[in-house]
Amino acid sequence: MMNFSEIQTRLLLRIGRLIRNGELTERGFARSSGISQPHIHKVLKGTRNLSTAGFDLLLKSLGCSLLDFVHEDEMALHRAWDLRRQARCIEVPLRTTALGPGQPWPADRSRSDLYPIPCSLRPDTARLAIVRLNPDPNMRETLRLCRVAVIDLTSQVTQDATSLYAVDRGEDVVLRRVRRGSNRLYLISDQNPDCPLLWEAVPKIDSRGNPAIRGRVIWLNELEPP
Repeated sequence: MMNFSEIQTRLLLRIGRLIRNGELTERGFARSSGISQPHIHKVLKGTRNLSTAGFDLLLKSLGCSLLDFVHEDEMALHRAWDLRRQARCIEVPLRTTALGPGQPWPADRSRSDLYPIPCSLRPDTARLAIVRLNPDPNMRETLRLCRVAVIDLTSQVTQDATSLYAVDRGEDVVLRRVRRGSNRLYLISDQNPDCPLLWEAVPKIDSRGNPAIRGRVIWLNELEPP
């Protein structure tokens, strides 16, 4: 993988070759670049490091850009790598209504607003809901900067104590950890994980006869939707 250090090495090798061939002098190159000759000399000898600002001055003096130091076979390799990376993702419709406190279940799906997710999540996109996330003060530690969630709509029963579930509270749908009671679900936020008396209780079935658990969160992403 190409990095800044490799490009810098190639730049210094080219300058050294031009000086040895008589096409440049250290003094003339220092004058045209705006860097002192002693500093240029030490950089070429490897006893001083080159700052990013100094690197840009040398590029400008040579009339070069970064791409002049990348070989064609490396560019082809990078393009092939990028295509492989893109192939590991699928684009799934992103629901236009956000999920979170004060927001009901986002039933709509946008046909044009697509969001890339890893192929490994699910091969069958019909089982997924991709939703934007509104800020949730009660889940600040768990969600942090997350802006998008992928929800498995087939997981409508609690399976473990660590997973997050999209739970319909009637007036809105929120992400919570869940404990199951005899006829209720107990919702656990970041504010009360060790205080069962403070867990919020909601019916297992909502007023429309739908399970309160809409699905299980299987992936979170910090990137904003396009």
